[in-house]
Amino acid sequence: MTHPRPLVLLTRPAPASAAMAQWVAGLGVKSVQSPLMAIASIPGMAVPDQVTGVLFSSANGVDAAPDVGARPCFVVGQRTADAATARGWNVAHVALDVRSLLQWLRQTRPSGLLAHFRGEHTTGNLAAELSAAGLPTLSIITYRQPLLPLTQAAHQALGGDQPVIVPLFSTRLARQFATQAQGVAPLHMIAISPAVATEVRHMPHETLTIVETPTGDAMRAAIAGRIDATPLLETGKTPK
Repeated sequence: MTHPRPLVLLTRPAPASAAMAQWVAGLGVKSVQSPLMAIASIPGMAVPDQVTGVLFSSANGVDAAPDVGARPCFVVGQRTADAATARGWNVAHVALDVRSLLQWLRQTRPSGLLAHFRGEHTTGNLAAELSAAGLPTLSIITYRQPLLPLTQAAHQALGGDQPVIVPLFSTRLARQFATQAQGVAPLHMIAISPAVATEVRHMPHETLTIVETPTGDAMRAAIAGRIDATPLLETGKTPK
């Protein structure tokens, strides 16, 4: 027995979910937006005068950052780079992921004091690793990330018989989804990394996909691929 067309459950903070919802609509598939995390900027932040370069590991960090003039910034991902450019930053380097950025900075060794503008919750400690490598870096929290419950619409989707595709972009969001989600809908989860997949692997699911590269483009490709494949999957197929 084949399933009907799936819907996509979007759990990232509201701006990112809204942007992806538009993209999903272009694929001819419906989505449900249920952000599991909010972004709350911390007011009154300022860049210390001695900082000569800034690091951004997400577009949220850019949105929450104060205006800094012509200082160069080093960022993770094209979406972050686009947000920084729109804010007037001088984007000096765009890395694929945090590890790539760390490696590039270790090799190029920019002079002066760096600052990583980040959220209250992050994976790893970029500033500490750079400082240990002889590149003095401040860690500056510019926004908080309070968790949110699933919406009623999300619960209804998870309780139905329509397949639900859930892209998961961080371990914290994945953990929150695992604690909130209940239902019988055929579940197809897409994780941006093995660590994210670990948070939800115990949940009943039809498929669990881990993208090869931790990028937005790879996630979108995986979502599109799952949308195309899901109508051909049969209930009870062995998860992979």
